[in-house]
Amino acid sequence: MAQCTVEIPIQNAYPAKDPDARKDYTLGWRKWLSNPETGELIDTIASAVFAVTGTGLTPDLVIFAQSFDETTATIWVVGGVVGKTYWIRCRVTTVAGRIDDACFPLRIEQRCAA
Repeated sequence: MAQCTVEIPIQNAYPAKDPDARKDYTLGWRKWLSNPETGELIDTIASAVFAVTGTGLTPDLVIFAQSFDETTATIWVVGGVVGKTYWIRCRVTTVAGRIDDACFPLRIEQRCAA
């Protein structure tokens, strides 16, 4: 099996999110799911489940929606507390039974004065 390589922009992090923004974030597994010599897909994503950590008992960064296709998984989030950094985890399972986790930090910053 090829080594997992998840394509996340900006060196494993996304720019800060405003607490009032509703945004989507996409992770890609195409390289991991492809033959390293030919680039041809040899497996596809069968399920993707996201989780947000760092929220304590109150869900202040909320998963609004999540989806996936053959090679990517997308999460939509809303809310968050200014100054807090959350970790978003995605676990994918492939048709062939491979399982992989990817995590990225998401910091909340106020972009405009209230």
